[in-house]
Amino acid sequence: MANVLVMLEFFDSEPLCASLEALGQARRLGSALGLTVYALLPMQSIAPTKRAQIGQLLGFYGADSVVMLTSDSARAESEQIPSIPRSLGE
Repeated sequence: MANVLVMLEFFDSEPLCASLEALGQARRLGSALGLTVYALLPMQSIAPTKRAQIGQLLGFYGADSVVMLTSDSARAESEQIPSIPRSLGE
């Protein structure tokens, strides 16, 4: 079974309009082709009540399932991507 994965962007714990539009288009595609639509949310830790509100909102915009990738602590951007050595000798 095929799936559609939509990665959403957030600002102040609210999804951007462009992300909701992308989710809506994924729903149209999913409905036409029989695909499951997943909404992927990479964000910091959020309260359970806010998590439920976001889940309901994304379901309204077409997500069949919501996958939240959260972290308990904030990290600098340089910490999120492991450094890659310039050569194999390093």
